Amino acid sequence: MNKLELQAEMKRKNFTYESLAKVLGISHNSFWRKINGMNEFTLSEVQKIVEALNINESKFKEIFLP
Repeated sequence: MNKLELQAEMKRKNFTYESLAKVLGISHNSFWRKINGMNEFTLSEVQKIVEALNINESKFKEIFLP
């Protein structure tokens, strides 16, 4: 996952760690661990992020694919 691109997209769409964690139904700490690579986002969480941030296919590949 490209952390910097995800953070940039969050900023463009006015999402904080706390607000996106709420969308995912997880704690701020869980979100922090996931965005920092300590844990992985589930497929369901990735789908929710894509929907919440309205991420297109190109941006999805840039953020979530190696």
